[in-house]
Amino acid sequence: MELRRASALVEQHPENTGMRKNLRKLAKSLLKEDRNNVELVVQFAELEARLGGYTAGQAVLEASILAGGRVLLLQEEEGDVVAASRLYRATAE
Repeated sequence: MELRRASALVEQHPENTGMRKNLRKLAKSLLKEDRNNVELVVQFAELEARLGGYTAGQAVLEASILAGGRVLLLQEEEGDVVAASRLYRATAE
């Protein structure tokens, strides 16, 4: 299930704190499996912003940019350039 759809489900049931915890655990485990998946990082940041506020989402994005470092700027494949651009755009927003 896409994280955006799952977060919408959590928003529909704000009283269910267990669901929030499970969604965060799922997102973190997906990121551990594929740390270079920029789309997943952006979705996780959006999730954190919805559930924990702007500061929580921004922290995820900044950590990803710092971890990626110079490599993010030196992409050669079109798909990688687009993914890196999406990360920077999400951080700027």
